[in-house]
Amino acid sequence: MIVFGKKQMTEQKNLVSNTRKLAQLIVDSKFQIDELNVAKKCFVDYLASAYVSRNEPAVKRLFDTLKNAGPAKLLGQAGTASSDHAALFNGFAAHYNDFDDVQANFRGHPSVVIYSALLALADGTESADRFFEAYIVGVEIAGQIGFQVNPTHKLSGYHTTATLGTIAAAASLPFFKRFSLGQTIDILSFAATQATGLGMEAGTDTKPMHAGLAAQRAVQSYQFVSSQLTTNQDVFNNQTGWVKIVVGQELDLDLIESTWLTPAQIITPGIWFKRHQFCSAAMSGYDAIKQGYLQGINIKNIKQVIFHFRPFGDKVLRYKQPLNGQEGKFSIEYIAWQILTFGDVNDELFDSSVSTEKFQEMSYLFKRVNDLKNIAVDQREILVEFVRTDKSINTIYIDWPQGSPQNPLTMDEIYVKLAHALSIDENELFDILTAGLTSKSVAGLLNIIARI
Repeated sequence: MIVFGKKQMTEQKNLVSNTRKLAQLIVDSKFQIDELNVAKKCFVDYLASAYVSRNEPAVKRLFDTLKNAGPAKLLGQAGTASSDHAALFNGFAAHYNDFDDVQANFRGHPSVVIYSALLALADGTESADRFFEAYIVGVEIAGQIGFQVNPTHKLSGYHTTATLGTIAAAASLPFFKRFSLGQTIDILSFAATQATGLGMEAGTDTKPMHAGLAAQRAVQSYQFVSSQLTTNQDVFNNQTGWVKIVVGQELDLDLIESTWLTPAQIITPGIWFKRHQFCSAAMSGYDAIKQGYLQGINIKNIKQVIFHFRPFGDKVLRYKQPLNGQEGKFSIEYIAWQILTFGDVNDELFDSSVSTEKFQEMSYLFKRVNDLKNIAVDQREILVEFVRTDKSINTIYIDWPQGSPQNPLTMDEIYVKLAHALSIDENELFDILTAGLTSKSVAGLLNIIARI
Protein backbone atom coordinates (compact mmCIF):
# COMPACT_ATOMS: atom_id res chain seq x y z
CA MET A 1 0.00 0.00 0.00
CA ILE A 2 2.85 2.33 0.85
CA VAL A 3 4.63 1.49 -2.42
CA PHE A 4 1.47 2.26 -4.41
CA GLY A 5 1.13 5.61 -2.67
CA LYS A 6 4.70 6.58 -3.60
CA LYS A 7 4.19 5.52 -7.19
CA GLN A 8 0.97 7.48 -7.44
CA MET A 9 2.62 10.64 -6.07
CA THR A 10 5.51 10.23 -8.53
CA GLU A 11 3.10 9.94 -11.45
CA GLN A 12 1.18 13.03 -10.35
CA LYS A 13 4.42 14.98 -10.05
CA ASN A 14 5.41 13.98 -13.58
CA LEU A 15 1.96 14.77 -14.97
CA VAL A 16 2.23 18.49 -14.22
CA SER A 17 5.28 18.99 -16.39
CA ASN A 18 3.75 19.42 -19.87
CA THR A 19 1.26 22.16 -19.08
CA ARG A 20 3.62 23.90 -16.68
CA LYS A 21 6.24 24.05 -19.46
CA LEU A 22 3.68 25.48 -21.85
CA ALA A 23 2.47 28.03 -19.31
CA GLN A 24 6.06 29.07 -18.57
CA LEU A 25 6.66 29.70 -22.27
CA ILE A 26 3.59 31.93 -22.38
CA VAL A 27 4.58 33.93 -19.30
CA ASP A 28 8.19 34.42 -20.41
CA SER A 29 7.53 35.27 -24.09
CA LYS A 30 9.61 37.99 -25.78
CA PHE A 31 8.90 39.50 -29.17
CA GLN A 32 10.38 41.15 -32.27
CA ILE A 33 9.18 44.29 -34.05
CA ASP A 34 8.37 42.40 -37.27
CA GLU A 35 6.00 40.15 -35.32
CA LEU A 36 4.20 43.19 -33.93
CA ASN A 37 3.85 44.65 -37.42
CA VAL A 38 2.14 41.49 -38.69
CA ALA A 39 -0.11 41.44 -35.62
CA LYS A 40 -1.23 44.98 -36.46
CA LYS A 41 -1.96 43.94 -40.05
CA CYS A 42 -4.02 41.06 -38.67
CA PHE A 43 -5.98 43.47 -36.46
CA VAL A 44 -6.95 45.69 -39.38
CA ASP A 45 -7.91 42.62 -41.41
CA TYR A 46 -9.97 41.37 -38.45
CA LEU A 47 -11.91 44.63 -38.39
CA ALA A 48 -12.53 44.37 -42.15
CA SER A 49 -13.83 40.82 -41.71
CA ALA A 50 -16.18 41.87 -38.91
CA TYR A 51 -17.54 45.04 -40.49
CA VAL A 52 -18.18 43.51 -43.91
CA SER A 53 -20.80 41.28 -42.29
CA ARG A 54 -22.50 43.96 -40.19
CA ASN A 55 -25.72 43.96 -42.25
CA GLU A 56 -26.03 40.20 -42.70
CA PRO A 57 -29.47 39.03 -41.44
CA ALA A 58 -27.95 36.28 -39.28
CA VAL A 59 -25.52 38.78 -37.69
CA LYS A 60 -28.38 41.19 -37.00
CA ARG A 61 -30.46 38.44 -35.41
CA LEU A 62 -27.61 37.40 -33.15
CA PHE A 63 -27.07 41.05 -32.19
CA ASP A 64 -30.70 41.33 -31.14
CA THR A 65 -30.30 38.20 -29.03
CA LEU A 66 -27.04 39.10 -27.28
CA LYS A 67 -27.08 42.89 -26.85
CA ASN A 68 -27.34 44.13 -23.27
CA ALA A 69 -25.93 46.78 -20.98
CA GLY A 70 -22.49 45.20 -20.75
CA PRO A 71 -19.14 46.99 -21.12
CA ALA A 72 -17.92 45.46 -24.39
CA LYS A 73 -18.51 46.81 -27.91
CA LEU A 74 -20.28 44.72 -30.55
CA LEU A 75 -18.44 45.40 -33.81
CA GLY A 76 -20.49 47.03 -36.54
CA GLN A 77 -23.51 47.49 -34.30
CA ALA A 78 -24.85 50.31 -32.16
CA GLY A 79 -24.76 48.36 -28.93
CA THR A 80 -22.77 46.64 -26.22
CA ALA A 81 -22.90 43.38 -24.30
CA SER A 82 -21.27 41.45 -21.49
CA SER A 83 -17.69 40.37 -22.16
CA ASP A 84 -18.55 36.76 -22.95
CA HIS A 85 -21.46 37.74 -25.21
CA ALA A 86 -19.28 40.29 -27.01
CA ALA A 87 -16.61 37.65 -27.64
CA LEU A 88 -19.28 35.34 -29.04
CA PHE A 89 -20.86 37.99 -31.26
CA ASN A 90 -17.62 39.49 -32.58
CA GLY A 91 -16.14 36.07 -33.35
CA PHE A 92 -19.31 35.06 -35.18
CA ALA A 93 -19.52 38.33 -37.13
CA ALA A 94 -15.84 38.37 -38.08
CA HIS A 95 -15.96 34.81 -39.39
CA TYR A 96 -19.43 34.97 -40.94
CA ASN A 97 -18.36 35.82 -44.49
CA ASP A 98 -15.17 33.76 -44.38
CA PHE A 99 -13.18 36.90 -45.20
CA ASP A 100 -10.70 36.45 -42.33
CA ASP A 101 -7.07 35.39 -42.07
CA VAL A 102 -5.66 31.85 -41.82
CA GLN A 103 -2.53 30.19 -40.40
CA ALA A 104 -1.25 27.00 -42.05
CA ASN A 105 -0.09 24.95 -39.04
CA PHE A 106 -3.22 25.91 -37.13
CA ARG A 107 -5.33 25.14 -40.20
CA GLY A 108 -7.77 27.65 -38.79
CA HIS A 109 -8.57 31.32 -38.40
CA PRO A 110 -6.53 33.01 -35.65
CA SER A 111 -7.74 36.62 -35.53
CA VAL A 112 -11.46 35.97 -35.23
CA VAL A 113 -10.96 33.95 -32.06
CA ILE A 114 -7.96 35.68 -30.45
CA TYR A 115 -8.82 39.32 -31.12
CA SER A 116 -12.48 38.74 -30.23
CA ALA A 117 -11.41 37.42 -26.84
CA LEU A 118 -8.83 40.16 -26.24
CA LEU A 119 -11.21 42.98 -27.18
CA ALA A 120 -13.93 41.56 -24.96
CA LEU A 121 -11.69 41.97 -21.89
CA ALA A 122 -9.81 45.14 -22.87
CA ASP A 123 -10.63 48.16 -20.70
CA GLY A 124 -8.38 50.62 -22.55
CA THR A 125 -5.74 51.01 -19.87
CA GLU A 126 -3.55 48.19 -21.11
CA SER A 127 -0.44 48.66 -23.24
CA ALA A 128 -1.10 48.44 -26.97
CA ASP A 129 2.12 46.49 -27.42
CA ARG A 130 0.93 44.04 -24.75
CA PHE A 131 -2.33 43.61 -26.68
CA PHE A 132 -0.52 42.70 -29.90
CA GLU A 133 2.02 40.55 -28.07
CA ALA A 134 -0.85 38.61 -26.50
CA TYR A 135 -2.19 38.00 -30.01
CA ILE A 136 1.21 36.66 -31.09
CA VAL A 137 1.15 34.27 -28.10
CA GLY A 138 -2.24 32.96 -29.21
CA VAL A 139 -1.03 32.39 -32.77
CA GLU A 140 2.08 30.67 -31.40
CA ILE A 141 0.04 28.20 -29.34
CA ALA A 142 -2.29 27.45 -32.25
CA GLY A 143 0.59 26.97 -34.68
CA GLN A 144 2.82 24.97 -32.35
CA ILE A 145 0.14 22.49 -31.30
CA GLY A 146 -1.36 22.51 -34.79
CA PHE A 147 2.00 21.59 -36.30
CA GLN A 148 2.01 18.42 -34.22
CA VAL A 149 -1.64 17.34 -34.39
CA ASN A 150 -2.47 18.26 -38.01
CA PRO A 151 -3.36 17.05 -40.55
CA THR A 152 -4.72 14.15 -38.43
CA HIS A 153 -6.87 16.41 -36.27
CA LYS A 154 -8.27 18.41 -39.17
CA LEU A 155 -8.88 15.41 -41.41
CA SER A 156 -10.61 13.48 -38.62
CA GLY A 157 -13.51 15.92 -38.89
CA TYR A 158 -12.81 18.64 -36.33
CA HIS A 159 -13.03 22.34 -37.09
CA THR A 160 -9.70 23.57 -35.81
CA THR A 161 -10.91 27.16 -35.41
CA ALA A 162 -13.24 25.77 -32.74
CA THR A 163 -10.80 23.36 -31.09
CA LEU A 164 -7.29 24.79 -31.27
CA GLY A 165 -8.86 28.23 -31.52
CA THR A 166 -10.38 27.95 -28.05
CA ILE A 167 -6.98 27.05 -26.58
CA ALA A 168 -5.19 29.77 -28.58
CA ALA A 169 -7.59 32.53 -27.56
CA ALA A 170 -7.43 31.44 -23.92
CA ALA A 171 -3.61 31.35 -24.02
CA SER A 172 -3.51 34.98 -25.15
CA LEU A 173 -5.48 36.23 -22.14
CA PRO A 174 -3.14 35.39 -19.24
CA PHE A 175 -0.29 37.13 -21.05
CA PHE A 176 -2.49 40.16 -21.79
CA LYS A 177 -3.74 40.36 -18.21
CA ARG A 178 -0.40 39.42 -16.64
CA PHE A 179 -1.59 36.25 -14.94
CA SER A 180 0.70 34.23 -12.71
CA LEU A 181 2.11 30.89 -13.85
CA GLY A 182 -0.50 29.03 -11.81
CA GLN A 183 -3.36 31.08 -13.25
CA THR A 184 -2.03 30.46 -16.76
CA ILE A 185 -2.09 26.72 -16.13
CA ASP A 186 -5.68 27.03 -14.90
CA ILE A 187 -6.94 28.97 -17.91
CA LEU A 188 -5.38 26.43 -20.30
CA SER A 189 -7.17 23.66 -18.44
CA PHE A 190 -10.56 25.39 -18.52
CA ALA A 191 -10.15 26.13 -22.23
CA ALA A 192 -9.03 22.67 -23.31
CA THR A 193 -11.90 20.96 -21.55
CA GLN A 194 -14.30 23.06 -23.69
CA ALA A 195 -12.43 22.85 -27.00
CA THR A 196 -14.59 21.15 -29.63
CA GLY A 197 -16.40 21.77 -32.93
CA LEU A 198 -17.22 19.72 -36.05
CA GLY A 199 -15.96 20.50 -39.55
CA MET A 200 -19.18 19.14 -41.05
CA GLU A 201 -20.83 22.49 -40.24
CA ALA A 202 -19.06 24.27 -43.13
CA GLY A 203 -21.67 25.99 -45.26
CA THR A 204 -23.99 26.71 -42.31
CA ASP A 205 -24.23 29.46 -39.69
CA THR A 206 -22.75 27.05 -37.15
CA LYS A 207 -19.28 27.31 -38.72
CA PRO A 208 -18.90 31.03 -37.94
CA MET A 209 -20.57 30.34 -34.60
CA HIS A 210 -17.58 28.07 -33.84
CA ALA A 211 -15.32 31.14 -33.93
CA GLY A 212 -17.64 33.00 -31.59
CA LEU A 213 -17.89 30.06 -29.22
CA ALA A 214 -14.09 29.67 -29.15
CA ALA A 215 -13.65 33.32 -28.17
CA GLN A 216 -16.46 33.08 -25.63
CA ARG A 217 -15.01 29.93 -24.04
CA ALA A 218 -11.68 31.70 -23.70
CA VAL A 219 -13.30 34.67 -21.94
CA GLN A 220 -15.30 32.36 -19.70
CA SER A 221 -12.11 30.45 -18.86
CA TYR A 222 -10.61 33.79 -17.77
CA GLN A 223 -13.69 34.40 -15.63
CA PHE A 224 -13.49 30.93 -14.07
CA VAL A 225 -9.87 31.52 -13.09
CA SER A 226 -10.81 34.90 -11.64
CA SER A 227 -13.41 33.05 -9.56
CA GLN A 228 -10.59 30.86 -8.18
CA LEU A 229 -12.17 27.61 -9.36
CA THR A 230 -9.88 24.58 -9.42
CA THR A 231 -8.61 22.63 -12.42
CA ASN A 232 -6.50 19.63 -13.28
CA GLN A 233 -2.96 20.97 -13.40
CA ASP A 234 -1.82 19.15 -16.54
CA VAL A 235 -4.45 19.22 -19.24
CA PHE A 236 -1.73 18.45 -21.82
CA ASN A 237 -0.29 15.35 -20.16
CA ASN A 238 0.39 12.45 -22.51
CA GLN A 239 -1.77 9.91 -20.74
CA THR A 240 -5.18 11.54 -20.29
CA GLY A 241 -4.66 15.06 -21.65
CA TRP A 242 -6.42 16.91 -24.46
CA VAL A 243 -4.09 15.98 -27.30
CA LYS A 244 -3.97 12.32 -26.28
CA ILE A 245 -7.74 12.00 -25.92
CA VAL A 246 -8.85 14.11 -28.89
CA VAL A 247 -6.10 13.35 -31.41
CA GLY A 248 -4.75 10.05 -30.05
CA GLN A 249 -1.10 11.08 -29.94
CA GLU A 250 1.43 12.55 -27.54
CA LEU A 251 2.42 16.21 -27.44
CA ASP A 252 6.15 16.83 -27.76
CA LEU A 253 6.79 19.72 -25.34
CA ASP A 254 10.55 19.52 -25.90
CA LEU A 255 9.95 20.39 -29.57
CA ILE A 256 7.71 23.30 -28.62
CA GLU A 257 10.28 24.61 -26.14
CA SER A 258 13.09 24.44 -28.70
CA THR A 259 11.11 26.26 -31.42
CA TRP A 260 9.01 28.71 -29.38
CA LEU A 261 8.96 32.05 -31.25
CA THR A 262 12.10 31.03 -33.20
CA PRO A 263 10.79 31.98 -35.67
CA ALA A 264 7.34 32.96 -34.46
CA GLN A 265 4.40 31.13 -36.01
CA ILE A 266 3.02 34.51 -37.07
CA ILE A 267 6.11 34.86 -39.31
CA THR A 268 6.75 31.24 -40.34
CA PRO A 269 4.67 29.70 -41.79
CA GLY A 270 2.92 33.05 -41.44
CA ILE A 271 -0.56 34.43 -42.02
CA TRP A 272 -2.73 34.21 -45.14
CA PHE A 273 -5.00 37.15 -46.00
CA LYS A 274 -8.03 36.92 -48.29
CA ARG A 275 -9.31 39.13 -51.06
CA HIS A 276 -12.69 37.42 -51.37
CA GLN A 277 -15.24 35.74 -49.16
CA PHE A 278 -14.51 32.06 -49.63
CA CYS A 279 -12.46 29.30 -48.02
CA SER A 280 -8.68 29.76 -48.13
CA ALA A 281 -8.32 26.26 -49.62
CA ALA A 282 -9.69 27.75 -52.84
CA MET A 283 -7.26 30.69 -53.03
CA SER A 284 -4.79 28.97 -55.37
CA GLY A 285 -7.61 27.69 -57.53
CA TYR A 286 -9.05 31.19 -57.73
CA ASP A 287 -5.73 32.60 -58.96
CA ALA A 288 -5.34 29.83 -61.54
CA ILE A 289 -8.86 30.22 -62.92
CA LYS A 290 -8.50 34.00 -63.03
CA GLN A 291 -5.25 33.66 -64.98
CA GLY A 292 -7.01 31.32 -67.40
CA TYR A 293 -9.83 33.79 -67.92
CA LEU A 294 -7.37 36.59 -68.63
CA GLN A 295 -5.79 34.33 -71.25
CA GLY A 296 -9.12 34.02 -73.07
CA ILE A 297 -10.62 30.93 -71.40
CA ASN A 298 -14.31 31.27 -70.52
CA ILE A 299 -17.48 29.29 -69.98
CA LYS A 300 -18.28 29.30 -73.70
CA ASN A 301 -15.04 27.75 -74.97
CA ILE A 302 -14.46 25.17 -72.23
CA LYS A 303 -15.19 21.47 -72.62
CA GLN A 304 -13.85 20.49 -69.18
CA VAL A 305 -11.94 21.97 -66.24
CA ILE A 306 -9.91 19.49 -64.18
CA PHE A 307 -8.65 20.50 -60.74
CA HIS A 308 -5.56 18.59 -59.63
CA PHE A 309 -5.08 18.60 -55.84
CA ARG A 310 -2.70 16.76 -53.56
CA PRO A 311 -4.25 13.98 -51.42
CA PHE A 312 -6.89 15.55 -49.14
CA GLY A 313 -5.94 19.00 -50.47
CA ASP A 314 -9.57 19.67 -51.32
CA LYS A 315 -11.17 18.07 -48.25
CA VAL A 316 -12.47 21.34 -46.79
CA LEU A 317 -13.88 22.27 -50.21
CA ARG A 318 -16.63 19.86 -49.33
CA TYR A 319 -19.29 20.90 -51.87
CA LYS A 320 -18.93 19.87 -55.50
CA GLN A 321 -22.54 20.87 -56.18
CA PRO A 322 -23.45 23.51 -53.58
CA LEU A 323 -27.16 24.15 -53.14
CA ASN A 324 -26.76 27.81 -52.16
CA GLY A 325 -24.16 30.56 -52.12
CA GLN A 326 -23.11 29.91 -48.53
CA GLU A 327 -22.17 26.34 -49.41
CA GLY A 328 -20.48 27.79 -52.49
CA LYS A 329 -17.80 29.35 -50.27
CA PHE A 330 -16.49 25.80 -49.96
CA SER A 331 -16.76 24.80 -53.64
CA ILE A 332 -13.92 25.30 -56.12
CA GLU A 333 -16.41 24.46 -58.88
CA TYR A 334 -18.79 27.27 -57.94
CA ILE A 335 -15.91 29.74 -57.66
CA ALA A 336 -14.55 28.70 -61.07
CA TRP A 337 -17.99 28.92 -62.67
CA GLN A 338 -18.35 32.52 -61.46
CA ILE A 339 -14.97 33.56 -62.87
CA LEU A 340 -15.43 31.82 -66.22
CA THR A 341 -18.95 33.28 -66.55
CA PHE A 342 -18.55 36.81 -65.17
CA GLY A 343 -14.78 37.42 -65.19
CA ASP A 344 -14.46 37.31 -61.40
CA VAL A 345 -16.30 36.20 -58.29
CA ASN A 346 -19.06 38.35 -56.86
CA ASP A 347 -19.03 38.11 -53.06
CA GLU A 348 -22.78 38.71 -53.01
CA LEU A 349 -23.22 35.33 -54.70
CA PHE A 350 -21.87 33.61 -51.56
CA ASP A 351 -25.01 34.43 -49.57
CA SER A 352 -27.21 31.64 -48.20
CA SER A 353 -30.23 33.13 -49.99
CA VAL A 354 -28.59 32.82 -53.43
CA SER A 355 -29.70 29.91 -55.60
CA THR A 356 -27.03 27.99 -57.51
CA GLU A 357 -29.44 26.74 -60.18
CA LYS A 358 -27.50 28.33 -63.07
CA PHE A 359 -24.26 26.82 -61.78
CA GLN A 360 -25.91 23.39 -61.47
CA GLU A 361 -26.69 23.50 -65.19
CA MET A 362 -22.94 23.83 -65.94
CA SER A 363 -21.51 21.71 -63.12
CA TYR A 364 -20.78 18.83 -65.51
CA LEU A 365 -17.83 20.85 -66.83
CA PHE A 366 -15.80 20.43 -63.63
CA LYS A 367 -13.82 17.48 -62.32
CA ARG A 368 -11.41 16.90 -59.41
CA VAL A 369 -8.49 14.50 -59.06
CA ASN A 370 -6.03 14.11 -56.18
CA ASP A 371 -2.80 13.22 -57.95
CA LEU A 372 -0.30 15.93 -56.97
CA LYS A 373 2.57 15.14 -54.66
CA ASN A 374 2.08 15.90 -50.97
CA ILE A 375 4.18 19.05 -50.49
CA ALA A 376 4.68 21.32 -47.47
CA VAL A 377 1.64 21.98 -45.32
CA ASP A 378 1.99 25.75 -45.69
CA GLN A 379 1.50 25.59 -49.48
CA ARG A 380 -1.85 25.41 -51.26
CA GLU A 381 -0.82 23.91 -54.58
CA ILE A 382 -3.17 23.27 -57.45
CA LEU A 383 -2.83 22.50 -61.13
CA VAL A 384 -5.84 23.46 -63.23
CA GLU A 385 -6.20 21.78 -66.60
CA PHE A 386 -8.40 23.57 -69.13
CA VAL A 387 -9.67 21.39 -72.01
CA ARG A 388 -11.12 23.70 -74.64
CA THR A 389 -13.84 22.96 -77.15
CA ASP A 390 -11.21 23.12 -79.91
CA LYS A 391 -9.42 20.22 -78.07
CA SER A 392 -6.44 22.37 -77.04
CA ILE A 393 -5.27 22.04 -73.44
CA ASN A 394 -3.91 24.74 -71.14
CA THR A 395 -2.52 24.13 -67.65
CA ILE A 396 -1.85 26.61 -64.88
CA TYR A 397 -0.03 25.74 -61.64
CA ILE A 398 -0.24 27.83 -58.46
CA ASP A 399 1.31 27.12 -55.06
CA TRP A 400 1.60 30.59 -53.49
CA PRO A 401 -1.54 32.58 -54.39
CA GLN A 402 -1.87 36.28 -53.75
CA GLY A 403 -2.48 36.77 -50.03
CA SER A 404 -0.18 33.92 -48.95
CA PRO A 405 2.95 34.70 -46.89
CA GLN A 406 5.17 34.30 -49.97
CA ASN A 407 2.88 36.52 -52.05
CA PRO A 408 1.45 38.79 -49.36
CA LEU A 409 -1.05 41.59 -49.29
CA THR A 410 0.49 44.86 -48.13
CA MET A 411 -0.78 46.86 -45.18
CA ASP A 412 -2.13 49.41 -47.66
CA GLU A 413 -4.12 46.65 -49.36
CA ILE A 414 -5.51 45.58 -45.98
CA TYR A 415 -6.46 49.23 -45.34
CA VAL A 416 -8.35 49.24 -48.65
CA LYS A 417 -10.07 46.00 -47.66
CA LEU A 418 -11.36 47.68 -44.49
CA ALA A 419 -12.31 50.87 -46.36
CA HIS A 420 -14.44 48.84 -48.77
CA ALA A 421 -16.03 46.92 -45.91
CA LEU A 422 -16.98 50.22 -44.26
CA SER A 423 -17.80 52.12 -47.48
CA ILE A 424 -15.60 54.91 -46.14
CA ASP A 425 -13.09 57.25 -47.78
CA GLU A 426 -9.65 55.63 -47.75
CA ASN A 427 -7.82 58.81 -46.74
CA GLU A 428 -10.14 59.38 -43.79
CA LEU A 429 -9.71 55.78 -42.70
CA PHE A 430 -5.93 56.03 -43.05
CA ASP A 431 -5.85 58.92 -40.56
CA ILE A 432 -8.03 57.01 -38.08
CA LEU A 433 -5.94 53.84 -38.31
CA THR A 434 -2.60 55.61 -38.15
CA ALA A 435 -3.57 57.40 -34.95
CA GLY A 436 -4.91 54.24 -33.35
CA LEU A 437 -2.13 51.85 -34.33
CA THR A 438 0.60 54.21 -33.12
CA SER A 439 -1.07 54.74 -29.75
CA LYS A 440 0.74 53.39 -26.71
CA SER A 441 -2.43 52.13 -25.03
CA VAL A 442 -5.36 49.93 -25.99
CA ALA A 443 -7.51 53.05 -25.66
CA GLY A 444 -6.15 54.08 -29.06
CA LEU A 445 -7.28 50.81 -30.61
CA LEU A 446 -10.71 51.12 -29.03
CA ASN A 447 -10.87 54.64 -30.45
CA ILE A 448 -10.49 53.18 -33.96
CA ILE A 449 -13.58 51.08 -33.34
CA ALA A 450 -15.47 54.03 -31.88
CA ARG A 451 -14.69 56.24 -34.90
CA ILE A 452 -15.56 53.73 -37.63
